[in-house]
Order: sequence, then C-alpha cells, then structure tokens
Amino acid sequence: PQVREVPVEWLWILLQHAKRGRLARQFVSYFTGILLYTIVMEDLVNVQNTYMVQSSIAQEVAEQEFPGQSFLMVFEDIANDAEWWDFMEGVLFPVLYQPRYFNSDHRNQTWNQRFENTVAMANTMTMPVRLRQVRVTDDSCSTPSGNSEMNRPCWGEFSFSNQYKGPVVGSTFVTGLHNWRGKEGYSGSRNYGTEAHVVDFPLARAGGISWQNRLAELKAGLWLNEQTRAIAVEAGFYNANLGINTYVKWQIDISPGGRFKAWSRMMSCRMNPYATDSDTLRFVGEWILGAGLFWAVFATVLEVKNTPVNLLFGSSRILQVIDLAVLMVFLAMAALWVDFNRVWAPRAAEFQSFSDTVLDLYTPTRRVQIVVQLGSFSLLWVYFRSFRSLTLFSIMNMVSRTLSRAVEELLPFAFVFLMIIVGFALSSTWVFGIQIEQFRTFWRSFATVWQCMMTGGLPLEDMQRFRPIFVMPFLCVWTVLVALVLINVFIATLSDKQARIEQDGENEMTILAATTGRSGRVGWLEGTLRGYWAKFRKASLSDGGEDTESQEAGATNKASERLVKSRNIFDRQADIDVMRAQKAISEVDLKEIGFVREALLRKRKLRPADLTPLFRGDVQAAEELAEKMCDLEEAQQQESSGNGDQEAKEQERLKKLHDTVQALESQVKRLRKGLHNSGIAKKGTENQPAILPNLPGAVEVETRLEQYAHHDTTQK
Repeated sequence: PQVREVPVEWLWILLQHAKRGRLARQFVSYFTGILLYTIVMEDLVNVQNTYMVQSSIAQEVAEQEFPGQSFLMVFEDIANDAEWWDFMEGVLFPVLYQPRYFNSDHRNQTWNQRFENTVAMANTMTMPVRLRQVRVTDDSCSTPSGNSEMNRPCWGEFSFSNQYKGPVVGSTFVTGLHNWRGKEGYSGSRNYGTEAHVVDFPLARAGGISWQNRLAELKAGLWLNEQTRAIAVEAGFYNANLGINTYVKWQIDISPGGRFKAWSRMMSCRMNPYATDSDTLRFVGEWILGAGLFWAVFATVLEVKNTPVNLLFGSSRILQVIDLAVLMVFLAMAALWVDFNRVWAPRAAEFQSFSDTVLDLYTPTRRVQIVVQLGSFSLLWVYFRSFRSLTLFSIMNMVSRTLSRAVEELLPFAFVFLMIIVGFALSSTWVFGIQIEQFRTFWRSFATVWQCMMTGGLPLEDMQRFRPIFVMPFLCVWTVLVALVLINVFIATLSDKQARIEQDGENEMTILAATTGRSGRVGWLEGTLRGYWAKFRKASLSDGGEDTESQEAGATNKASERLVKSRNIFDRQADIDVMRAQKAISEVDLKEIGFVREALLRKRKLRPADLTPLFRGDVQAAEELAEKMCDLEEAQQQESSGNGDQEAKEQERLKKLHDTVQALESQVKRLRKGLHNSGIAKKGTENQPAILPNLPGAVEVETRLEQYAHHDTTQK
C-alpha cells in the first residue's frame, strides 16, 4: 500500500506546543526550587551578622595601627621579624587581654568576669590563644655545599621530610592538630601538615604567667628565627548576641627568599543551627530540597542511561553529565551538613563556654564554610541552567538557538583565543613578575590580563617604571590582536548566526501561515487557554440536560463561525482527532524534535519511518503518530471544506435577500407615487420622509428602506 506523507506543518505545531508546555512546567518547578534554595542558603549563611562579627574583630586587630610608628602600619604590612614582635606586643595581645574598660574599671569585676578577653565589646574569647609554627632543619636547601663557604648553613622550602621537630624555647611539639596551609599564590599553597611547635596563652581568668612575660621569653629565645617557614596565632570567639562562633588566625608565611607575607583568616558559624523559629522553617525547607535533590538525581541518571550510545558525546549530553556532576556536589553538601549536625552541633555548649584547653573550632567552621562555598559554586550553574526553561519565551529561544549554532565555530576560536591569553600571561610574568605584584605568578598574570580585556586596568605606571622599553610593544600588540581583531571576530560570528536564526524564524512563520493559517501564529499561552476553553465548553454542553441537543447545535454553529475567522486548531482540542494526535505527541522525546523543524524549513517530506528518533527507535509508535497526524490533517481539511460550503450558502441567502429588498423598494416607490397623485399623503422632501398619517399601521417608509439598504451593504 502507498505510504502517506506526514503533514510536517501540523506535526511541528503540536510538537512545539507540547515542548513549550513542558518548558512551562519546568519553569515553574525550577524557579520554585531556586527560590527555596536561595532562601534556605541565605538564612544559613546569614551574611549580615557574620560580616558584623568578623569586621569588628578585623578593625580591632588586623586593621589596627601599630603604636609608636612614624608612618601608618598595620598587620598586613609586616615585612620582618622585628615588626612581627611589634604587632604581638603592641597590638594583638593588648587587644585580646585588655584588663580594663575605657573608664578604667576592671573587666574581671563585672558580669562574672565574662567580658575579660573580649574584642569589640561583644566577641569573647572562649579558649586559650595558641601560637603555632613550623620550622625546617639545618642545611635543608638544595644549594651544593661546595660552591661557597656561605652555602652552609642554609634552610630550604618546607616539606614533611625536612620539618624540624626538636626542642624550641617555650614550645611543645604537638601532633594531631588540624591541617593548615600557606597563603594561596605565595607559598604554593604549601601544606604545613598537622604537626607543629605550639605555645598556648591561657585566658586572663585562668591566671598564671602574664602574657608579657611569656612573649619576652619567646622573643629572647629567638622563637622566630631563620628556620621558621610559617607562624600563626589562633583564637576562638563567641558572640552571645548573635549566637555565632568565630575562628580567627593571623598568619605569616616566610619564604626561603626572606619574604614575609602576613594575612588573616576568619570563619564563622552557628554551632546550634536550629535554635530559633526561623531555623525551624529552614529545617522544613531543607527536607523539601533534599527530597527534590534525590528526585533530580534519579531523573538525571535515568535520562543519561536512556541516551543512545551514539549520542553520548553531543552538546546536550555533555550538559547532562555536568548536571549530574553538580547534583553530586549538592549531595556532598547535604552529607557535610548532616555530618556537622551529627558530630559538632551536639557540642555547641562546649564552644559557647570558657575552656582551659584549646578546642578545635577550625574544623566545624571550616565544614560550614565548605558547605557555603560548594553551594555558591553550584548556584552559579543552577542559575545558568535556568536558561533552558527560559527558552519558553521566543526571545530566549532565539538566543539559545544562536548560541547552539555558534558553538561549532566558536570552539576553535576559543582555543586560539585562550592560547593568546596564555601567551600574554606568560610573557608578562617573565618580564614584569620579578617586581610587580599583579604579575608575580602565572595565575595572577592571567587574571590581570583577563581583567584588562574585560574592563581595562593594566598597572601601566608600575610597568613603565620597571620595564619602560617593553611596555609599548606589549600594549600595542595586545590592543591590536585582542581588542581590535579577536573580539570583533567573536561578535561578528554571533551576529551572523543571529541573522540566520531570525531568517529561519520568518521562513517558519511564512510556511506555517500558508498551510495552517492562524494556528501557526498562536502562542503557547493563547493556545493553552483556547484548549481549556474548548474542553470546558464540551463538558458544560454534555451536562446541559434536556436542551443539550439545541445547545450543541448552537455551539457547533458558533464554533464553525469562529473557525472560519481564526482557522485555529487549538479551538478544536476537544475534538477526537486532535485529542488522539496530542495523546501520541505526549509519548514523544521532545529533545529530539529538531529534525522536524529542519524538514519544515527545507520543505522536505517526512514518512513514518523518519519519525522513529522521536520514540527512541520505536517504529510502531512512529507509524501510529504518522497515522493520527494524517487523520488530523484530513479532519482539518474537511472542516475547512464544510466551512466553505456554509459560507457559500450564506452568500446565496444574502443574494436572495438583496433581490427581495430591491423588489420591495420598487413596489413602495409605485405606492408612494399613487398616494401623492391621490392627495392622501403629503409630499416628502429629501430630508423629510413621506408620512402616511391617519392610516392604520402607517410607517416611515423611507426609514425602513434605508435600514434595508444599510443591512444589504453590511452583508456584502
């Protein structure tokens, strides 16, 4: 038997409508989830309160000016060991161990000595202050000893193999500490491990040797010397007003070259995260998000599993894998948060009370910080992927198609672009990195060059001061190659693809309008509302009782009249042929409908066998869809033909009415002439119709004739 061709135009209208309906549902659910996730994380992070705590501690210590200096100097300006001791003796310990209020009252005589060791009035130390350092052994450098008599002794980079573990004045070598690292980009983020020489300073309420005497002992014994590669001061605070614990570390990294890098780190968290009413609401939101997370993981795994092997390396499949990876990150977040509440939250009272021993506040605060960092990173991808559901709207759909079309051409361009940026970063590192901070490492140079490409900002004054000859060639080549050539090529590529997408959109609308009429111009929202209204009308007519037949007849006439004007398939969603076609469409894999649009634009014919990609290779389902679409096309043609016959009948009735009116008008003119000749009626004028007074049933003849004439013109 002859295989019928699939009506591509009607098929594409229904497929597009079904896909937009799914995108609309995804849009609602996706943005509801994003909103809930944002609210939960915002309450968990509590940026405002955390900022107030950490900034107050920083202002009192790290940003405090050194006393007795002839110039402004703060903690991060420390460049040698003498300045380190000035900070310890003149800033840090006087702030942490301040014995009196501003009015000279003793702190230990009020509020049960609670406000001893308090910074910024509200942040109280709850445990001893700990000094911690790592040293390297003598002659641990890689310089050969025979080159010069100055080569020994020497001290190299820190490593676990050359760590010094011998006695140090006033210190105890302790193992099993929390892990600590150097400043990113300065010590190679060097890992200093879990073993170190430590010195603990008890709280003022504990009494004992004063901090002045302890510092004097350490200073006299060269506690900080040439062997030292890192030194840190650790303290733990609790703010009772906000219920926030804060871990603070002031650290110095010392390179073999003698460079001191001073930096501080603060991490805060609420050790009891479910203490208030808002916490209870957040708890409910966390459970809802957890259930949604497991559902999303299951759905994504199932989707990836059902993907054909030959399509695993497509762009959409790569996005699926990234989605799955991000979901794994969310699972890791959930696991860390559950572990925090299982292990550390029950110990909240320990960290919110005074302790004579140093507690590990670093680990719980770091755990919460990791949760927040993973959440912020994942949120970026979540918001980016929301673009997928936004393709429900025409403008965003055009942007999506433009980017997907441009990817193939932009990938080689992006590789070339990246290589040029890397080349400039390496070049600037070798030339300027010796003396300019922004180019000291490759990654800092890369960031500086990238920022210059986006917003400008090269440190030209420093570059001209240190390398005046190299600056102008560097700047000219950068401007011409990147700013004038590569960026314009990128913009031109996108513009070309956008122009093609817009032309395809216009062609699509033209083809659909020629075949399907107004059905091709109906948007998703209008089509959905029309469909609901059609189903509602059918349901109301089916429950109409004795007048059902007359109502159905009236509704049929009205529907036919409306379809004549609109030719809109969505008004017929209650019809059996449309319902069957939509049921078949509901089984389609809507991610694979792109070839139908291509066939529409290229005016290619599709046969049932061509529809198998819509059903993952199911030939029978493809044939059933093709059959139902052909039935839909035939029903639509019959509907249009029936509406054409009805219109012809109406025109015939109008013609007969017109002939009748003309005959009546001729007879009335003869009657009026006879009446005038007999003198019964007064003669009328152009603006005053003839009146037949005193005659039974007298009417305004001219007025009635004008009404007939007006009706005739309207019908025409």
